[in-house]
Amino acid sequence: MEIEFQLLTSEHMSTILHIQEEALRVVEREGQLQPLSEAEYRFILDEGRGMMLGAFLQSELIAFRALLHPFVDEAHLGQYVRLPKEVWPHMYYSEITIVHPDARGKSLQKRLGERLMSLCEAEHIAATVAPDNIPSILDKFHLGFQLYALEQVYGDHWRYVFRRDRQSPVFSEKCTIAKEEEEKQRQRFADGWIGTSYNRLTNELCLER
Repeated sequence: MEIEFQLLTSEHMSTILHIQEEALRVVEREGQLQPLSEAEYRFILDEGRGMMLGAFLQSELIAFRALLHPFVDEAHLGQYVRLPKEVWPHMYYSEITIVHPDARGKSLQKRLGERLMSLCEAEHIAATVAPDNIPSILDKFHLGFQLYALEQVYGDHWRYVFRRDRQSPVFSEKCTIAKEEEEKQRQRFADGWIGTSYNRLTNELCLER
């Protein structure tokens, strides 16, 4: 059966919250999925601060992915991805992706991401990923995001901070670094290197500048 994709509205709220609840029941470890509150979803859907794309099977919502257009505050991700402060008000964040447990195996995270990126006209999109969340790291690189930092954001949580530009930068140098060498990664990022891919077989990040 063919899956259809469409932008969501607040009319889908009850189903959005239900799918999130079902996904939380099957997460493998605490903190792997950081849920959003109804107020946060309404901030996107009712106040026009982003967009949400849903995947439907036989008219039933089975997965969704969100982009957030945040206000600028002291925690804004622009500070980690080498963008001037005047650009921050125009940035978007790649927010939550949730797939109903019964709908896994259909590449819905990837398919939603590809469609949502094509719909967003923002020049820059930022995202954070827990360093041990390999599927989300691969997802970000697949969608054209590049890795700019490993920082403690939103309190004491260590996160990779990604940025996607409508026009990708051009590089002249390349190196690889083991993913477990986190202090060395932070030094490389400080020296102007950017992560452009991840090799799951060798557990190495490719950095360029």
